[in-house]
Amino acid sequence: DTAEPTGAIAETGGSKKGDTKVTLNNDDTMGKICTLLWEAKTDKSFKSKATGRVVDDQVKKELNAVIADRSADAAILVLDSEGIDMEAHTPWREYDGNKLLIIVDLYAPETDLIRLAYLWGRWKSRSSIGNLETQIDFDGIRGSFDAMQLRLKDLRNVKKSHIDAIKSIESAGGLLKSF
Repeated sequence: DTAEPTGAIAETGGSKKGDTKVTLNNDDTMGKICTLLWEAKTDKSFKSKATGRVVDDQVKKELNAVIADRSADAAILVLDSEGIDMEAHTPWREYDGNKLLIIVDLYAPETDLIRLAYLWGRWKSRSSIGNLETQIDFDGIRGSFDAMQLRLKDLRNVKKSHIDAIKSIESAGGLLKSF
């Protein structure tokens, strides 16, 4: 996958939505272009002061704009937890199947949550290509098996050399003892 910072680059119409665009590896998508966009916000407009919860309509609006402006397959909004009652709110919320909100602590973000969000984004982006016909690379599989057989042969040779070395050392030890 390749990540490209896009927050400072305006799209057609002047929008700068989407901080980072991730294009999935072509080998993993059978040559189809699949993209995932990340957007990070600390804006108070995404948080309700009265309830301490996230304003879902604002989040959906932002994620829809990110997807539309950058022609992405999926989008993730990362929002800081300041001002949000995390006892009453989950740090993970999915919208419309291809949009995700994660809420992280500004000073100690949970890396597992971010990693899981990335995997979710890859999955959602990749699923946008639908069912493609899978092709089996028989030559590649055969080549992999041949390479594994060579590695196993090398491993057997190393093990045999170690056994021979141990026997030689034991033999030399026996000669020294009798000397």
